[in-house]
Parts: sequence; structure tokens; C-alpha cells
Amino acid sequence: MATDAPNAVAAPVGEKTQPRGIYLLFGVEMWERFSFYGMKALLLLYLVKYHLFTDDNGYNLVGWNESGMTYWAVSDLGAGEVDAFVNAFRAAPPEQ
Repeated sequence: MATDAPNAVAAPVGEKTQPRGIYLLFGVEMWERFSFYGMKALLLLYLVKYHLFTDDNGYNLVGWNESGMTYWAVSDLGAGEVDAFVNAFRAAPPEQ
């Protein structure tokens, strides 16, 4: 994607590099995950200490149980199968 703007996010035409905005996207995604799982951990500690939940009940309420791990594993396996079926190179538009 060639533009005349000096602050364009896309990589220059002809180079095989990542767009500059990908680093910001990666950092924001990591920070979001850190805060989400950190809040889940704080909620679990709060429930166990102040509301006297057992560990098992707290895990079930927060979602860190077998079904939560199953959702994660199934989505990861599904993404791998889609990549193999669709082929990541065919999913991207061809360069001109």
C-alpha cells in the first residue's frame, strides 16, 4: 500500500518488513492480556480471602477450570486447521 503521507503505517513498497504499526498493536495486545488475567487473579484472591470461597469454587467462578482450558485449546487447534486448509499465503491478497 503506497501512500504519499510521511507517517504512513504501511511498509515501503518492495520491502519484506513488518508495518511499523504492528509493534504498537503487539504492545497493546500484550498489555490488554496482562491486565485481563491480572484482574482475574486479583478477583480470585479476593474471593478466596474475604468471601471465604474454596479454591475450587473460586476457580469455577473466575473461569480457570477444565472448561476454560478446553475453550482455549479447541480454538487453538481450530486456528491451526484453518491455516492448513486455507493456506496463509492464499488468504493474503497478491502483491502487485
